[in-house]
Amino acid sequence: MDSMEVRRSANYHSTFWDIDSIRALLARSNYTAAAALSHDHHKRLKERVQRRLQDITQPHHLLGLIDAVQHLGVAYQFEQEISDALNGLHSENTEHAIKDSLHHTSLYFRLLRQHGCNLSSGEAILEEAQIFSTANLKIMMERVERKLADRIEHALEIPLYWRASRPEARWYIDAYEKEDGRIDDLLDFAKLDFNMVQRVFQTELKELSMWWELLGLPEKMGFFRDRLLESYLLAIAVVVEPQYSQCRIAITKAVGLITVMDDFYDVHGLPDELKVFTDAVNRWDLEGIDQLPEYMKLYYLALYNTTNETAYIILKEKGFNATHYLKKLDVVYQEDGPPQSLYTVSDYSCNRGSGLFFPLCVRVWCPQELSCVKLLSSLNVAGLLSLNGRHMYTTWAMQSNSHHREARWFNSGYIPKFDEYLDNALVSVGAPLVMGLSYPMIQQHISKEEIDLIPEDLNLLRWASIIFRLYDDLATSKAEQQRGDVPKSIQCYMHETGSSEEVARNHIRDLISDAWKELNAECLKPTSLSKHYVGVAPNSARSGVLMYHHDFDGIADPRSRTNAHIMSIFFEPVPLKESINLG
Repeated sequence: MDSMEVRRSANYHSTFWDIDSIRALLARSNYTAAAALSHDHHKRLKERVQRRLQDITQPHHLLGLIDAVQHLGVAYQFEQEISDALNGLHSENTEHAIKDSLHHTSLYFRLLRQHGCNLSSGEAILEEAQIFSTANLKIMMERVERKLADRIEHALEIPLYWRASRPEARWYIDAYEKEDGRIDDLLDFAKLDFNMVQRVFQTELKELSMWWELLGLPEKMGFFRDRLLESYLLAIAVVVEPQYSQCRIAITKAVGLITVMDDFYDVHGLPDELKVFTDAVNRWDLEGIDQLPEYMKLYYLALYNTTNETAYIILKEKGFNATHYLKKLDVVYQEDGPPQSLYTVSDYSCNRGSGLFFPLCVRVWCPQELSCVKLLSSLNVAGLLSLNGRHMYTTWAMQSNSHHREARWFNSGYIPKFDEYLDNALVSVGAPLVMGLSYPMIQQHISKEEIDLIPEDLNLLRWASIIFRLYDDLATSKAEQQRGDVPKSIQCYMHETGSSEEVARNHIRDLISDAWKELNAECLKPTSLSKHYVGVAPNSARSGVLMYHHDFDGIADPRSRTNAHIMSIFFEPVPLKESINLG
């Protein structure tokens, strides 16, 4: 190693949430006798809301009720009732009954689309309507009462479909309470349910805080972003339903470890160290651990052990061996061939194999060996990511390789083309790994027959990853360029087209809007995947909006908005009326 090499520093904000502060907040939120009594009242209120969903036949009222149930974050409690109601509403009679109400017509369209009805989108008309509505709502804000102005301001800030469910539910509980036409039983149920789910989150946080403390990474590796609660906030945006505790815990662990990996590839690691570490992750064994620097040894063992633990949980719960799926690539043999860019696929074949996996052969240029190697990997189809017609996938090996590629670009001064950058950055951002990890933990049954039915081109992953990555770039690129980092999408587009930063940022925002349209279309396609797993894709995109909206980096600088979300979702129960507390 060159003695003149100097480690860089990102000067990240220190964590607001060390283990002691997390434990203090959890201790303050103890389960009480009143909370125990509220379970009975929660059950009674749920039955009342169920009856409303079953008994209301007037389309205007039923659409409004379903919208409120979804907005309050309790739709998971009434999935069958909502499905039955929307199936009943999907008729010409309903369309005739609401044709004179623009509000109910648009609500009807949105709810049916969310339900999976592939209605004609009329995107051009919708865009014109959006422009018209936005302009008029901005004018109305100055003329209406405060509570309505607040609703308008909230609607104009971010489209509803882009918002993460849990923070939105907490906001809407307060907004709905101010509505004259509110249904008190529904409001009371939503408050109780929010607090009960909050206690589920607190139980998960206790387990996560013990895991994080046991790893000891913040004490031994002080250079990285210590962001356990921020990682968990992202996880609850990706997987909302309370029953998927193990999935949220696994995602939080993965996001926390990705953040550390990102920081030593982007900032702390020296080129020789990064090469040795990348090789170790690709081998996925403990034989070469002594070659790693001390700080990387600790991290590598944390990654290795955590991944094995997650694979064990999946095997125990689902009978599915996810070990290879989560871990590595296997080098089979070398062959001669023309050099390509580092880790860029030059040709591939992807044919259906036996069992749960697809064999995938790709030729990859390895500069350290001055030759091409052919890699054979057992590939679970749920990990496939379609990138410009190529099939790639994400494991921890691919995660590490994508970070290493960016580090090599930075150290060589290379500025990639926009598409070249994006192909790699969709992997390095970590969204495909998170979505791939979610698959075996959410699918109810994992069998060969079910795997064989999964589409080979999972554009769900592609479009969700694009949205997350581009939101990330809009928020982080300025600070990263100031400290010295690989060019992001904005800089790559500017370099390739000669455009200004403002033009480049507007182009990125247009790409995000287009990606949302493509993602919406993918979510409506017939699939054997469970509804909850399909929902992971738009939820992953929403987690990017949550963490990076308004070009604010909610991971590196988690002050204000991120902290407010953490407190309101995890630690501050919704105030209840005394009658609710007493049941």
